[in-house]
Amino acid sequence: MLLALAGQPAFAGIPNTVAIAVDTSSLGSKAAAEVQDGIAARIVSGLSEVMSALAGTDITLTPVSEPITQEGILACEGDVCLQDLARIAKVDLVIRVRVNPKQPIQKASKKASKRSKQDLLISMVVARSAPNRDAWTESTDCQACAASEIKHTASLLASTIAEHIKVKATTPEPVPEPAPAAMPVVSVAPVPLPREDVRQTPDAPSTAWSVPRSVSLTVLAGGILLAGSGLYLIHLDGEGTCDLAAPKTLCARRYKTQKLGIGMLAGGGVAALGGLAGLLFFAPSAKSTHVALTITGSSISVSGEF
Repeated sequence: MLLALAGQPAFAGIPNTVAIAVDTSSLGSKAAAEVQDGIAARIVSGLSEVMSALAGTDITLTPVSEPITQEGILACEGDVCLQDLARIAKVDLVIRVRVNPKQPIQKASKKASKRSKQDLLISMVVARSAPNRDAWTESTDCQACAASEIKHTASLLASTIAEHIKVKATTPEPVPEPAPAAMPVVSVAPVPLPREDVRQTPDAPSTAWSVPRSVSLTVLAGGILLAGSGLYLIHLDGEGTCDLAAPKTLCARRYKTQKLGIGMLAGGGVAALGGLAGLLFFAPSAKSTHVALTITGSSISVSGEF
């Protein structure tokens, strides 16, 4: 009996539809009806479970709604015929099952062939046309088989064949993402940088500590005067304090100015040196100053360029 026929093309190597025909013409009408009732479901279950386990994906075989005649499958004797039938009918798998007595039926044993249990030979052929033209055949003996045992044996044959059917789960092709829109190229003219005016600025006054030149000169002159006074007092020490007229040669009192003169000479010398240092090293002008200080026992002289 033809039970299913595909109405759509194969789905990339994963079976989806199946057409099954079971030849039970050698059985009695009652036994044949019992076998036909449910054998297709047992065959589909045996195929689907094994292929799903091997492929790692759920495979469900769906019966088709457009019937074809029983002779369409049962009349094929070779694998090529079944493969062409699968292509024409647009089914993924075509399955033909034949249930035949193990021994030829003699006229004298026709009555025995009507019994519910017989020694049978059950054969199954599974064929497909895509993605490759393949066909698988399995058969087995079933001794004293009843209808339930025939259906169970057919399920086992289907499971055995399913182990040889290569199923490759296909993944949907990735949808190419739209290319990002190209950004418009905007040409930007170079902006000239503002020119900086370079001006010669006068030299800034020096921030270093300095002594006004007038102060240095004043200190220098005061020091020289003070040192000169000290020299005079040293020279005056021991002289009489009175003007003697002849014939007197000795005054009653004499000057004692040596210590004071020495102190004034030392202080004046220090002050003169300080003023001179201010002119030489701490003057605000960048010009060089040449000063010379000369001290003798009876005079002090200063010379230089300012």
